[in-house]
Amino acid sequence: MAAGKDVLDLLDSTISAIESDRDGRARQQAQAEQNLAQAWQDVLDAAAALRGKLRGKPQLRYFNIARDGSQIAISFHSQSPGASSLLMLFRAHPEGKFPTTKAIWCREPGQDDKRFQQADEAVRKMVRHCAANLTIPQ
Repeated sequence: MAAGKDVLDLLDSTISAIESDRDGRARQQAQAEQNLAQAWQDVLDAAAALRGKLRGKPQLRYFNIARDGSQIAISFHSQSPGASSLLMLFRAHPEGKFPTTKAIWCREPGQDDKRFQQADEAVRKMVRHCAANLTIPQ
């Protein structure tokens, strides 16, 4: 009997440990999603400020922020015909790949997709893209 009770105690403690681990992971995932939602909002706010600053610049082709806030697209006129100076940022991967990877996704033609976990990284990328294209002589 003592061995039977030990086994049942072990079972109960193992179940408790598994449930505790699941709860901890769920809390971590919820916090990560909340942090990323705030980071994306910070990127949207920065994009709106940049768009206002760049409005009317002759080098700027377009600077769009999707109505639903899911993406940002910035394009500049290029010196080379057929060359693209496009930068796109997405709240989720644009093709739905990697649904479990919570990140801000960045896409530029001819480059591999990048992902950012922090708003500062994405904002710096956006600012560098704009600055580099604004300093190209007309």
